[in-house]
Amino acid sequence: MLFARWKPEQQTEEELTRYFCWQMDQLAVNMKNTVDQYVFVYDFEGCGYANFSLSHAKTAFKFLQTVYCDRQYCSCLIRQNWTMQAINSLV
Repeated sequence: MLFARWKPEQQTEEELTRYFCWQMDQLAVNMKNTVDQYVFVYDFEGCGYANFSLSHAKTAFKFLQTVYCDRQYCSCLIRQNWTMQAINSLV
C-alpha cells in the first residue's frame, strides 16, 4: 500500500473500511490454496501529516485486527520519515 497518494479528507471512515474489505477479499481470491497467511507491507515514502488521520487509522487497525486477524502474519512499515515515525509511536 502506498500512502503518499492517500488523502483522508477525501473519504469517510466507512469508505476506508470498504476499501480494506475489498483489498482483503482480493488477497484471499488471488492466494494459492497452500498459502494461509500474508504479510502486509505499508510504504510511507513521501507521506506526511497531510496523509494521516487518527480516526481513520484507528478504524483501519480495528478492522484489520478483528476481521482478518487470523490471516495476517505481520505488518511491515517501510520508508517512514520522522513525522510518520512519531505518529506510529503515538498509535
